[in-house]
Amino acid sequence: MNRRLFLASAPFLLGGCRDTRPAALAPPSVEDSQTRLARAAAFRVPSSAVRTTPKAPVDVVEQFPELKALLKVAVRLHPRFGDEPTPTESKLGGQFLWPAGEEWPRCPEYQIPMQPLLQLRLENAPAHFPFRPKTDLFQLFWTPKATKNVGPPHLTAIWRKIPPAIGPLAPPPVTDGADLGYVPLPCRFFIERVAEFPPVELMPAQMRTKVEVWKPPVDYATHLSTAPGTKAGGWPARADVTATCLTCVRPMDYLLTVDSCEWTAVTKARWKPAEDPDEDGYRCAAGLRLGRSDAAAYQIYICRRCEKWPLRAVMA
Repeated sequence: MNRRLFLASAPFLLGGCRDTRPAALAPPSVEDSQTRLARAAAFRVPSSAVRTTPKAPVDVVEQFPELKALLKVAVRLHPRFGDEPTPTESKLGGQFLWPAGEEWPRCPEYQIPMQPLLQLRLENAPAHFPFRPKTDLFQLFWTPKATKNVGPPHLTAIWRKIPPAIGPLAPPPVTDGADLGYVPLPCRFFIERVAEFPPVELMPAQMRTKVEVWKPPVDYATHLSTAPGTKAGGWPARADVTATCLTCVRPMDYLLTVDSCEWTAVTKARWKPAEDPDEDGYRCAAGLRLGRSDAAAYQIYICRRCEKWPLRAVMA
């Protein structure tokens, strides 16, 4: 039985944008598969662990009560290397719930298997995260490299209903022909829900003016607005990049972010989880290298006006 319920494919997004993200720490180099796994083993995190974001140094709502209406709850996924979760659990990379009889998604440009990127259960997702009716598992695959014109990778999304019994599963594809910087190490998510406020560019004009002239003790954009790292829901960190649906030519909705690392030299005082040592093995646990620095990330957008719910990725 083919358990795949829905599939959405997305071409790449052309064009670039200026990089206004904070200065990054020096990222680890991309290594071969066995070296990556051996290196990650020194930073294993037990499944019983938690990750906790420090309290914001300033109460934004106390300063601007009208911002409460713009608060969104994001899910910081905190991917960490350790014992791989089962195929039905939320995770980054590794073995997904993919029945052995189903055809594996392939990149339309390179004709290589797409890599399993992110799997998210309904109960771990933020409120209003889009799930197809009668489904409870979201799966995201991508081409394990940038496109030939240096654009974002192609995407494929699957929404499934987790079955009561699991039959034989297809193994993850081999990484021949892949850029290992786009192939995540198998990581467990340590789910944490955090409050986010919009970038000033996405605020109503009057509110934006107030925040722009405000002189808090920390920077609003890097310390009080949006969380860095891989996350679902909330606000996009980069408001100056957008995505337009190639089918209906209307603006798409922000869905999630896949980030090379969780914090930078600028953001670590605010967003580094209290339980993490300041080491690359935790900061960049998934082994992703999505750009020229570990400050590179992809913001993923979705269009639910179109029947197939197409996706697009934008370098952030």
